[in-house]
Amino acid sequence: MARFAMFRGNMLLDTALLAVLLVLMYAFFHQHRSRLAASFSSRPTLPSPNLNSADQRGMYAIPDTAKSIDTRIKLIPDLRSKACKRFEYSLREKASIIIDFNDYQFYDLKNTVQSVLNQNSYDDTVDEMIVVDDGSTLEYIRQELDRYLKTVPKARLIRFKVQRGTLKARMAATKEAKTDVVVYLDAGVLCGHGWLEPLIDLLIKDRSVVALPHYDRVHSPVSLEYLGTHGDLQAAPTWNFGIRMRATAAAADPTDRQQRFTLASPALRGSAFALRRSFLDSIGSFDEDFEEGGGDILELSLRTWMCGGMIETATCSRVAIPNFDDQLKPFSQRNCQRTAGLWFGDLREVSLRLAGLPAAIPAADEALIAARLRYIASLRQCRDVHWYWQTVARENFIPTQGAVKFGILGSATNRCARLANDSKVDLVDCAEVRNRTVFELTNGGRLRAYNRCVTTEKTAYVVLRDCRDNDTQQLWTYKDKELRNVWSNLCATHVTDPDPGVAGRQIVMAQGCNAASERRAFLQWQFLWD
Repeated sequence: MARFAMFRGNMLLDTALLAVLLVLMYAFFHQHRSRLAASFSSRPTLPSPNLNSADQRGMYAIPDTAKSIDTRIKLIPDLRSKACKRFEYSLREKASIIIDFNDYQFYDLKNTVQSVLNQNSYDDTVDEMIVVDDGSTLEYIRQELDRYLKTVPKARLIRFKVQRGTLKARMAATKEAKTDVVVYLDAGVLCGHGWLEPLIDLLIKDRSVVALPHYDRVHSPVSLEYLGTHGDLQAAPTWNFGIRMRATAAAADPTDRQQRFTLASPALRGSAFALRRSFLDSIGSFDEDFEEGGGDILELSLRTWMCGGMIETATCSRVAIPNFDDQLKPFSQRNCQRTAGLWFGDLREVSLRLAGLPAAIPAADEALIAARLRYIASLRQCRDVHWYWQTVARENFIPTQGAVKFGILGSATNRCARLANDSKVDLVDCAEVRNRTVFELTNGGRLRAYNRCVTTEKTAYVVLRDCRDNDTQQLWTYKDKELRNVWSNLCATHVTDPDPGVAGRQIVMAQGCNAASERRAFLQWQFLWD
């Protein structure tokens, strides 16, 4: 008991000493806080790098020591081409800008709003800025938002009591917008110099277009590190109901890209886009039966093209978006099934199968899909999905009805398969793949590419040959990421070509399937979405 009393006494003494120390530290920092702040703010900043390269793919890191968001925004470089900077716009209309956020996204929202305000033409191009608070629950953020919006010209607020998602937020704001031209921005998007005029100009020239800016990359939302991107990027759909950014075949076109002011895009990315409300209404407006969970942007992309509109990038408009390299993939099974039911026609079952989703859609959702299609048919005559894939998304390969796996064939060694001139299957760095070879595994066990079948030769080479009926050399099973040839019972394996005439060439050959653990990666394959 005496030991316990002594231990307790020592604890009380230590606690008292700690309290005194904290009080002294607080007094010191309170007394010297102005000098400390001055010492931190006086750190030197780095000079601006030269961004006037031929392809304008520069990188500019804005110093973390900038005194305010406004200061950092003003340091964002102008990456427009010389032709874009010279172009003069005569605009007869203004736009409503709509931005939604929830809770901590408020700080991303401020970056976006300040980048919009950082335009000399703000008064001439913007009629109103509608901010939707999508059910923020943090009271201090709600209060800070109210104070902040009082400093933003032409801003007004729509506030949801509960979070309803971006789609519902945009629907509500669109109904209240004063103008026909509406621009949608995600919180966190940074708008570049002269970004809005090209979008409005495109919508004035063509009332049935959805206008996109060129997407650059926000590498860091804190320092606002800004990365320019390739001039021929476009948003493209994938067979798992996603959207990804990729360079188009036009990248190889020797014509001067600087003189092209628009570029057709198979899909839009929801981060930033503009359209006319009148056009949106004419194709059925936003689909309110989508639940939160993504997929609505792909559906709107398909409906725009298939029902008489176009999606075009105004190349003189540049904005930077966070998570640029991420594929936009919905996480709602119901939304994917709804998109397939509405627009995929006879490709509906295979598209759902490739995405790993049930092909059978619940009866209640089937009824909603049928009602939606009847409504759209009363507004517009729409084309079928084959027209879209063959005319608009021409660079996408179309799976056959029997496909169970589909995409670029990638190994666990970070190589991607590509058909070579000698019909062998080369393996190259996935980042270097230009002419993409898309493979398809059918429910009959055929591994196909370019309407030919992957075949195991007696020499163990894996090559592409014309497909032959009942030929087990052309039949494969796929389990646990292994591709096993039925005829040889060997597995497709990443190896160095044993032919001494092509030293160092990486190819696919049929090898034994019982590799040591450290070699397992050479036998493992995935079908990567095109």
